[in-house]
Amino acid sequence: MVSNSVTESEARNSLGHLLDRVEAGQDIVITRQGVPVAKLVPVFKKDAGAIDAALDTFKEIRHTLAAKGDNVTSGEVHQWTGLSHLSQERFD
Repeated sequence: MVSNSVTESEARNSLGHLLDRVEAGQDIVITRQGVPVAKLVPVFKKDAGAIDAALDTFKEIRHTLAAKGDNVTSGEVHQWTGLSHLSQERFD
């Protein structure tokens, strides 16, 4: 098994290879004199499909509550979810 820890010198000399490993999903710890000082981790792109599915779920919940007489505004949904950067039309 390949170690997920490399020295500072190894990291400097093989950054491209380390980035390939990180891109494949591995976390890499970089050490200095045997002490962990940094970690390379994958950055995953936001899944637009998952965001749209979550918005659809919120819309469904909102409409269900409205049918029962409990109104939830788009503003409240934005506040609860932290999705205020998305357009209001996507919630209505």
